[in-house]
Amino acid sequence: MDTDGWWNPTRRRAGFTTTDDRLAGDVIELMRSLGVNPCHFTKPYRNAVRPGRTWHVIEFTPTWFNPFSLPRKAIACETSRATKVQSSLAKRRIVASVVPVDSVPTQCVQVDARDSMYLCGKGFIPTHNTGRAPGPGFEAKALFQMRFYALVIWRTRGVVPSMLQLVYLGNGEILRYEPDEADLRATERKVEAIWRAIKLAEETSTWLPRRSRLCDWCSFQDLCPEFGGTPPPLPPLSRSEQPEVVDAQPRQ
Repeated sequence: MDTDGWWNPTRRRAGFTTTDDRLAGDVIELMRSLGVNPCHFTKPYRNAVRPGRTWHVIEFTPTWFNPFSLPRKAIACETSRATKVQSSLAKRRIVASVVPVDSVPTQCVQVDARDSMYLCGKGFIPTHNTGRAPGPGFEAKALFQMRFYALVIWRTRGVVPSMLQLVYLGNGEILRYEPDEADLRATERKVEAIWRAIKLAEETSTWLPRRSRLCDWCSFQDLCPEFGGTPPPLPPLSRSEQPEVVDAQPRQ
């Protein structure tokens, strides 16, 4: 970074350039292993001394470390650090596309991490599908999720599912749910009540925070009233941005 890297004080991002394909891949892997999601750009390298090379440009937001040891660059990085919002966005992943593939055999895995998280693939994608079944008294959220799935099937296909089940790979337990029409109607009333509450919160700009263990992962605590912060004002929604409620009826 001290020789082929730079710091952009306007965008508050670090950059690195090389014409070595392997070095570019190693830098990207290193950044991902440090919890950073780098941007990678390539274009033909036009230089008669090195014909046929590819010019790699890698940019990233260092969230918790200074990538420079050269004092001039290190000081520039420290004096224009990324904001908390920028640091949070730099670690997020966005689904750009979904490509259907043929069904293939898969293998369930289990890890010994306390939070059941592990990194998957060359992109170091965090995943946590090895959770354990919730203890007694904590199954309500999972059951509501299954009831909602059953409601969607009923309202879109006109068929009440005979059974839904959720398999917890962490300990092999299975949570089963056999819905009936009366239960799905009750679930529908609950969903409609939740939607009315969301619309009321939108109209009054009143979004009440709810503290939970998930707050430990949140990078917006400085904007949250639960932690003494003040949330920014919400911009008014234009007519084109307002959600439209569609009254879906079951197919006959």
